[in-house]
Amino acid sequence: MSLEEREFNLEFAEAERQNVKSFIISQSSGIVFALHLDETRGVSTIGRIIPTPGTAPSITGLTYFRGGIEAAVNLGEIWKTKSSEKPGGHAILVEAGGRRAVLIVEDLIDLFDSNSELENLGEAGKELIGQVGSIQFNGRKIPVISALLLLQSIA
Repeated sequence: MSLEEREFNLEFAEAERQNVKSFIISQSSGIVFALHLDETRGVSTIGRIIPTPGTAPSITGLTYFRGGIEAAVNLGEIWKTKSSEKPGGHAILVEAGGRRAVLIVEDLIDLFDSNSELENLGEAGKELIGQVGSIQFNGRKIPVISALLLLQSIA
């Protein structure tokens, strides 16, 4: 393969990759959802959470994550859902709009690449705070959550 052919192939591959969106698929409060990977800064098991009285109900407390102290967010409080599962187990550090927080989730399911457009929801179709659309994952439509909108919703 000549260098010119190789450069053409690399440009084509890069152009195709630009249309791919990467997501982390998780579950919290019984809801399977997707977060854009570009808003995700890390995942881990959840450590100790120090309660913080007087904060928003969705803030469970503070937790140590990769050298910093972050607010631990209970998505069930934000989405007003109840689940029979134990809260937490895993942590996803998200950052958007100059804000950071750890989202407490029960399960980290998969990393998923999609080159499909998000299925848009009209205002009446939005079910979860922070939801910006949905994607097909394993034959099922799941909500895509914007970390920016989610973090802005915390008072």
